[in-house]
Amino acid sequence: MLDSMIKIRFSKLQSRYMEVKTEAKRLMKEGDISNYIQKLSEAQKLHRQLVETFNQGSRLRLG
Repeated sequence: MLDSMIKIRFSKLQSRYMEVKTEAKRLMKEGDISNYIQKLSEAQKLHRQLVETFNQGSRLRLG
């Protein structure tokens, strides 16, 4: 059950990460550098959470 919860969390984080990256690209094309940098920061935090969630799942499978 915990494994399925981790998979769901990972999936949601991954979707949000992709949305934020797409938004950042749009902002860059528009030349909105300030908001672009904010989106990159948000994407970095989401990426960190994705890695942590993936590692939790790996530990469960190996443990």
